[in-house]
Amino acid sequence: MRSAIRKHMHFIMVTAFLIAVMTFPTIIYVFNADAFWLPAKHCCDALQKLWDAWYVKQIFTAQADLLFTDRIFYPDGASLTYHPLFLLHGIAVYALQLVMPPSNAYSIAYLLMVFSTAFAAYGYLNWLFKDRWPALLGAVIFGFCPQVLILRSWPEIAWLAPVPIIIYGVHRGITEKRAILIIMAGLTAGLTSTVSMYLIVCIVVTLAFFVCALALSRWRDRVFQFHILLLLALTGFSCAWRVVPMLQDAEQIDRASVYTDPRVDLISFFVNEKHPVLGPLAKDLLQIPEKPKTSEFSYIGLAPIALICFGLFNKRKRRQMLPWLGLLLLFLILSLGSTLSINGIAYENIKLPKHFLNQLLPPVFAAFYRPDVFMTGAWLPLAVLSGLGLQILLDRIPINIRSRLVLAIALIVAFEYYSPIPELAKPQLAAFTTKERLAFLDWLESEPQSEISLINLPFGKFNSLRYSFFQSLSGYPQVEGYLSRTPNSAYDYIGANFLLNAWQSRRPMHCEMTDQEAFLSGLAQLEEDGFSHVVFHRDLNNAQAVSESFRNILPAYRDRFVFIFRLSDLRDGCPEELSARHHFTRVFADALKRSPAGHETLVLFPPTPEVSDHFMRYLRHFDPVDKNIVAIATDAQGQVDIWSTTSIDPERQNAVWVLKERQGLAPEWTSANSAWFLQRFKFCEQIYTDATIAVDLYVKLSIPCTALDSSSALEIHYLDGVRLHNAYMEVDSDRVRFYFAWTRSATKHYSFSIQLFDEDGQKAIQHDSVIQSELLTSVEIETAQLPQGLYVVKLIVYEFDTGKSQPGTVQATMQRFEREFDLAKIEL
Repeated sequence: MRSAIRKHMHFIMVTAFLIAVMTFPTIIYVFNADAFWLPAKHCCDALQKLWDAWYVKQIFTAQADLLFTDRIFYPDGASLTYHPLFLLHGIAVYALQLVMPPSNAYSIAYLLMVFSTAFAAYGYLNWLFKDRWPALLGAVIFGFCPQVLILRSWPEIAWLAPVPIIIYGVHRGITEKRAILIIMAGLTAGLTSTVSMYLIVCIVVTLAFFVCALALSRWRDRVFQFHILLLLALTGFSCAWRVVPMLQDAEQIDRASVYTDPRVDLISFFVNEKHPVLGPLAKDLLQIPEKPKTSEFSYIGLAPIALICFGLFNKRKRRQMLPWLGLLLLFLILSLGSTLSINGIAYENIKLPKHFLNQLLPPVFAAFYRPDVFMTGAWLPLAVLSGLGLQILLDRIPINIRSRLVLAIALIVAFEYYSPIPELAKPQLAAFTTKERLAFLDWLESEPQSEISLINLPFGKFNSLRYSFFQSLSGYPQVEGYLSRTPNSAYDYIGANFLLNAWQSRRPMHCEMTDQEAFLSGLAQLEEDGFSHVVFHRDLNNAQAVSESFRNILPAYRDRFVFIFRLSDLRDGCPEELSARHHFTRVFADALKRSPAGHETLVLFPPTPEVSDHFMRYLRHFDPVDKNIVAIATDAQGQVDIWSTTSIDPERQNAVWVLKERQGLAPEWTSANSAWFLQRFKFCEQIYTDATIAVDLYVKLSIPCTALDSSSALEIHYLDGVRLHNAYMEVDSDRVRFYFAWTRSATKHYSFSIQLFDEDGQKAIQHDSVIQSELLTSVEIETAQLPQGLYVVKLIVYEFDTGKSQPGTVQATMQRFEREFDLAKIEL
């Protein structure tokens, strides 16, 4: 044992040194129990792995099922068939948590993962090369490749140790005709299904290629044939428990078959974009576009490429290298996706093998939503080829400098692969995991209920990852969770419940603001299904969107991070009978849906400012409308309160719609709270009425009603949803006033131009304005400086950004014009 350690001490020392440097500052935080820090780029995804570790504990203590859970998406639960529950990682993290905090356990598990990956490669390569120095370089290439160093948040993709272990068993077992090694390789291959399906697919492809290469010289050997059959049988048997349920899950298979297949730029193999020095330098030299579709972990390194090229020039090693080169190229091509892209230029017509494999076996290959994950199968052949090239180089140099040369090349490779862990100086998620932030869990534990089930708000993927972490500390079932490729059926219960459906859609839900019967029915269903508390996390994304759900409801627990409500608190928030504000809101919210008014300003007159406040909050949070709604009320002191859903000032409008109930709707109607309004606007006509409401047209006192009645009607339809409905003019001695009624449904901005031409056809004056979302647009042009005479008024509509004129059609005559329309002739 001691002699073996001394013999391989170079590997232990180099690996330990590189782990400390390449993963810095992980080694520091391993021994810091006071800081919650994770060596992960995406900390929320790392939180999911802490939940996985907690759930693995539940499995091994017979408190949970391996392929189904009701701890999240409670009470119906969700399938874990496609969730990569990395059992070995979960066991390691949970075991370490027995003696240290969760973040420290995750960090140590990551360091062990890096070491085990390098060690597995070293063991196989040392047997293959019969030389510990090329094996050391191969272990550095394999164990410290960008996939291992960068994908710290996804250990199921970063952990590559099974690949060399399985190939070692197959290669040595077939070479030495040792069935026990074949059995070990087959069982290990099947059990990688407990890591991720990406890994097992890459291993199966690797084994298929590797066995075919060996079969070229052994296909008649009956022992070889037996070993291959044994390998297939054991691999299939040991992964069947995991793969068969996936094949039976029709919903997930259909989803996997339609995943978008993004391309990966070929330049990814030659640029380590995460490297602080080489990344910017390579981008400048190669003139890489700002945002090419590169992979952050596909960089294979210039040193390995140089060694491979050096080895291929040697005839003695070329035959041995060619099968490994073929395997490397296979996975490199698969990792590019379905079509070729080089330095930001996409060649859509060049279809790559993955395009055809997606069509041949969509549940397998199309399920790789990131094709660069196929790099999983590329690192071992890259390490083998580099080692073979190094062997040739070492044969040509003196023995006394071999070790120094290998160490130098290993350090060059490590430098090329270096990818710094971000935020070195700031512990991640520290504020999120403080004792103060987690105090609500202690309060929940003190609640008298024997069974506590939670509704965490607001909903959402990233919020659910945090809730999963909370669940790993408390164990309380919760209504939403996060799984890799969460099945759509997991949300059936949420979608069927009146309250949960609204909250999932980021809409508030309050008993006062909705159908009370439906609200209470949904609440009763939640109580019947065992939910006890709603936890509103005030500091998380989209909290503001649902915060109105709890207005005027006293929480059972509160701090600066959360409000906790018992379900009975929400029931107590329901009024026993509807008040005036509820009646007004119900009537007019429904009326707005029936009103023919478009995007223009619509005025209402609530009886009190309190009713205005309630109604406008309803429109703002519970039932948004695409109109500018103005509510005008008078308080007890006679002061006018004006509320608006937008920043548009009603006094600046030339015309508005007025929505009123069907009592006392004569034109001379003047209630106390409308006095302010009637000092500025006058009634023109009633445009809509039914059994409940009426809509009247009001214009400013200075504007004639003819500006919007049938006498000024002019219907012109322009492209892209721009419409002119009325055009009216008033000609004075020194000015001309124009009134236009526009509507537009286009997202682009348009303008109109009024141009006056004299009798000689010369443009005399021009005025341009933007087409606004208002009922009536007024334009005033001063003409005092113009000579007397006859003028033609032309109207032009054009796109604001480009200035391109828009053609139109006069609906009355269906006359089409390309640019300008002769609006009128006027005499000044």
